[in-house]
Amino acid sequence: MKAFLLVAVTAALSAVAVIAPAHATFIADTSCSVSKCAAGTKTFIDMANKRVSTFMMGVGSDSGPQVTVTTTGKVNTGAGFATIKPTKSDTLTDLIFAPANDTLFNDFSFRGQLESAGFSGDIDVIVTDAAGLASTIDFTGVKGPDANFDRLGIVSTDGETIKSVEIITPGSESFKQFKLVEFSFAPPPVAEPASVALLGVGLVGLGLVRRRKR
Repeated sequence: MKAFLLVAVTAALSAVAVIAPAHATFIADTSCSVSKCAAGTKTFIDMANKRVSTFMMGVGSDSGPQVTVTTTGKVNTGAGFATIKPTKSDTLTDLIFAPANDTLFNDFSFRGQLESAGFSGDIDVIVTDAAGLASTIDFTGVKGPDANFDRLGIVSTDGETIKSVEIITPGSESFKQFKLVEFSFAPPPVAEPASVALLGVGLVGLGLVRRRKR
């Protein structure tokens, strides 16, 4: 009977474990050119910042789920749905957005302007999923310089969520400003039919054990 109980519990735990995907596939979000990136939720900065390289923003409101922003080069920001700009003595080439909860979001988008110096129209986005696996999406032909480029975004194709997302300007290119950042909340995971069946086997087994004890 103990052996049967062990099998039942193992089956139940296995069913839960296979609900999450093993590896995320992130791609460029093609909805950005159609609907300005589907289902994006705005991020807000709770207060203006001067000459910082780390600050916080909230998703949905300044008190919403928190995201830590780290930059290469010091920046100034406004408050609210604000713009991030390098200080006069710094160059903004790299930004990292790291949600405090790495299970909440499965896509990310942004707008901005590139500097004229070193302009090539290239932006690289490196996204790391909740399992710690990274992938890179390259955007080429980005509009500029000194002009707002269209919203760019990345999205998971298999429901995996974002641990961090890093935006880099390769070569000598840099950002004149970075703004209008949005995340999208991931839908709750849905168990596959095979997983549900396996979980059912485990629960039935537990029920039989309890019945036999009574």
